[in-house]
Amino acid sequence: MKLKLTVQGLAAAPQNGNDPIVTASQIVTSIQSIVSRYVSPADMAIISVTRISGGNTWNVIPESVVMEGTMRTFKKSVQERIKKLFAQVVKNYTEAFEQKYEILWETHIHLWIMMKCLQS
Repeated sequence: MKLKLTVQGLAAAPQNGNDPIVTASQIVTSIQSIVSRYVSPADMAIISVTRISGGNTWNVIPESVVMEGTMRTFKKSVQERIKKLFAQVVKNYTEAFEQKYEILWETHIHLWIMMKCLQS
């Protein structure tokens, strides 16, 4: 998963802009409840933000923040539910803080091959 938040702001006048780092922080905190509150423990799922990148100096609010992470589950129905809830969390926060966003979901298929070694 990849999420990009886009805004405009200035650290010297934070009241004139919106800080995407604050929004990203709120999103990370909120999505921690998706699996624990909306997915059955029997369905085994995880969603994690594993990378956040924004800005390139200490005194300017960045114009964008990129968050990346992973979502794993064994059931397509659970995957779709998590995606829907994640998108809703992002939509709610970006609307509240007047920001734009883009979500990119990449599907990676992992193929596990089991081999049995035969002794002759």
